Amino acid sequence: MKWQAPAASGFVGCSLTKSANQSISNVTNTAITFDTELEDTDGFHSTVTNTSRITIPAGKAGFYLISGQINYASNATGVRHGNIYKNGSHLSVAWLSGAANGDWTGGSVSQIVELAVNDYVELFAYQNSGGNVNVNGGTTYGCAFQVQYLGA
Repeated sequence: MKWQAPAASGFVGCSLTKSANQSISNVTNTAITFDTELEDTDGFHSTVTNTSRITIPAGKAGFYLISGQINYASNATGVRHGNIYKNGSHLSVAWLSGAANGDWTGGSVSQIVELAVNDYVELFAYQNSGGNVNVNGGTTYGCAFQVQYLGA
């Protein structure tokens, strides 16, 4: 496959955040839901249906830069993960961070992936504190998820 410039000029993709905290259960991979679209050029995301998913629309198959950021509330126990999934399966991208008491814990993940029309990606959170821990909503220290079309 040959790299080429996107057919449309400028940015093609979407950028999402969440407005409120989301509880992540102990030792459970949990898809993060997103309710705020900072940008969505081609209907990649819905704030009503499957709000954890970014889905590749018709005519946009190709290579994408996928990136996500997760920030967890303060908690002194366990570890935190952030993972990108494609069509419900884990990709080989993750970060791992120890817990921090008195401050949020977080990290980011990114990967270039070839995606077909109707493929979808999600950002998953995991923690093992022994109880529920929130991932932060809001724009300053919250969660974010983006895809950017790089070319066919």
